[in-house]
Amino acid sequence: MAEAIAVHRAVSLAVYSNVRSLAVLSDSLSLIKLLKKGWYQPELFGIMFDIYHFMSFFDVITFDFIS
Repeated sequence: MAEAIAVHRAVSLAVYSNVRSLAVLSDSLSLIKLLKKGWYQPELFGIMFDIYHFMSFFDVITFDFIS
């Protein structure tokens, strides 16, 4: 949950700062898989919904796992 909130805040800040290209790096493999596939978890629905909405504001956005 905390990692999803952090990604949400980063993506929303980038949108409001008029960033057009963004690479999101995370050590949460499960979150990265959800974001890449466009899936939801019930407890993260609102956060994920917002992230997916914000994605439309970018020319390029990537989500990558880092160990």
